[in-house]
Amino acid sequence: MSTLVYAEHDNSSLNSATLNTVAAAEALGGDIDILVAGEHCAGAAAAAQAVAGVGRVLCADAAAYGPRRPMSSGVLPVPLSLPPSISTGLTQCQEIYTSDRCRF
Repeated sequence: MSTLVYAEHDNSSLNSATLNTVAAAEALGGDIDILVAGEHCAGAAAAAQAVAGVGRVLCADAAAYGPRRPMSSGVLPVPLSLPPSISTGLTQCQEIYTSDRCRF
C-alpha cells in the first residue's frame, strides 16, 4: 500500500507538520508520495524530494494554487487512482479536503 501526503509549505520550504505527517505515513508502511500544490512552489517540491522515506513528489505548480485563495485547490491534476492520503490538517490541506469542487 502507498500513502499520499499533502504538503503544507510556503513555496520554498516544507512546514514541520508535513515532516511529522511523513513520519506518521512511515509508521503505516509502504511507499510514501507527497503532493506539493502552490504557485511557484518548486523550492518546496525540491525540499520534499529530500525528505527521507519519500518515493515520489507530485508538483502542481499553478497560479490557481497560489496563497490565501479560499478553495483554490479545486480539481488537482493528479491521477484518479490515488492511494490513501493523510494531511497535516492545516489550512492548505483543509482547502483540499473540504472543497466541493475537489474531484479525485
